[in-house]
Amino acid sequence: MKRLVLNLIAIIVLCMFSATCVLSCAQIEMTPPSISDNTGDEDNTGDGDNSGDDNNTDEDNTGDGDNSGDDNSDDNNNSGDNTGDDNNNSGGDNGDDGGNNDDVPDTPIDHKTTVYYTNSGRWTDVYAYCWNYSSGEQKAKWPGERLTSFGVSGYGEKQYKIEVDRSVYDRIIFNDGRADGAKTKDLVVSGATSGYYGEDGVFTMGIEKYGKVEYFTLSDAKNLSYIAGGKKKISVYTPSDYTPAKKYGVLYMFDGQNLYIAADGADAERNGSAERWAVDVAVTNMVKNGGDGVIIVGIDNAGGQRDQELTMSLDFGTLTELGDPQYGSFRNGKLDELGDFIKQTLMPWVRSRYSVDTSREKTGIAGSSSGGLAAYYLGLRDNDLYGYIGAFSPANGLFRSSDWTKFYNGKNGFIGGKPKVYVYCGKGDGDLEDMLLPEVQKIKSGLKACGFDANDITENYVSGGTHNEVYWRIAFLDFLGKTVA
Repeated sequence: MKRLVLNLIAIIVLCMFSATCVLSCAQIEMTPPSISDNTGDEDNTGDGDNSGDDNNTDEDNTGDGDNSGDDNSDDNNNSGDNTGDDNNNSGGDNGDDGGNNDDVPDTPIDHKTTVYYTNSGRWTDVYAYCWNYSSGEQKAKWPGERLTSFGVSGYGEKQYKIEVDRSVYDRIIFNDGRADGAKTKDLVVSGATSGYYGEDGVFTMGIEKYGKVEYFTLSDAKNLSYIAGGKKKISVYTPSDYTPAKKYGVLYMFDGQNLYIAADGADAERNGSAERWAVDVAVTNMVKNGGDGVIIVGIDNAGGQRDQELTMSLDFGTLTELGDPQYGSFRNGKLDELGDFIKQTLMPWVRSRYSVDTSREKTGIAGSSSGGLAAYYLGLRDNDLYGYIGAFSPANGLFRSSDWTKFYNGKNGFIGGKPKVYVYCGKGDGDLEDMLLPEVQKIKSGLKACGFDANDITENYVSGGTHNEVYWRIAFLDFLGKTVA
């Protein structure tokens, strides 16, 4: 009997041990294996071919009304520019999905930008000299830091890079290290800088997904009566992280014909030339470096009527010698009508079709030359609509300083808000920039006299800067970094 009891106890203990083993094994099998870091793996996140995958923000969905409620829109943090991005800063909703992150400390802002440069081999050595445009503070004495090539491009050019703290330094010159040797022009460091600078100082594309450009024709018989048929061609650029789940600021720009170089959908006629602003590249890099993306609406000029439609009528004032017929056809200006087209037709159309932040602070207008004049004038005329203005080599000198003073005074204190104003112009070119410069340099004092804060006016005057897209392209990087980002 005693043996039977002992055997019974042993069986019970054995069963309990077996049950414990079964439960333990079951728990082990139900525990998922640790996930390895596949970032950069060709089959996983970081694959260039996968960043436009059907489960992400598909380029075909850009601005598509039928897709605005698409369940695939960035639900899984798969925004185009976040693919493989360690900081994941380009998707607007990445930081807080459930509201349970209150105790998580904020991630320190990384102000470092990697600036790239390509050299065909003409320079034996490559140096990078960095400094601050306003204070003159330099990272290292001239010629700066000697760089080491990290690779070769498909064109056989040696590639170089340097990491720069853009909160301290905002300019860079690449040079060959000799006191009187070869060097680039003054180049910009900002949150929009990436891609590559070449030997000629032209900023160009790297290897990214640059978003999408779509082309449209809008009608407005009332405001565009000066154009045959009353129609205007426009283009809309949406950044690669575009998703209807996020609201984007909008920048309206003149002239739409010369804005893009890399975005999908940019037609062959407009693609690849150095005579372009490369706004698609700049916005892509701004997103990559943690800034917000922005939709850009390009407004094509009216061909032979460009001077007319981008200039105020003579009701504004008296044309100066710059308005002489030898320089263009600036009489009978139709800029007020074009501004009404933007306000009454174009803006509502953009807001109905795209996911837009309609706030004044997130709406801007920019352009160059006559387009710079148009952006400056309309941005101030409709200051209740625009939160910032980019005036690149603006042709303000077509009218007298007294006419501008009268215009400022007529705005009665700019009720509705004072836009931030970015002004660029070249100097010392012995040509058109020098002709425009005197009136451009009066912009800051004129705005301050009518109540603008000096901190809301940014000036950028570049020695030797000429009147073309090569210099505007570089200045645009500065404009984005200081005004839009």
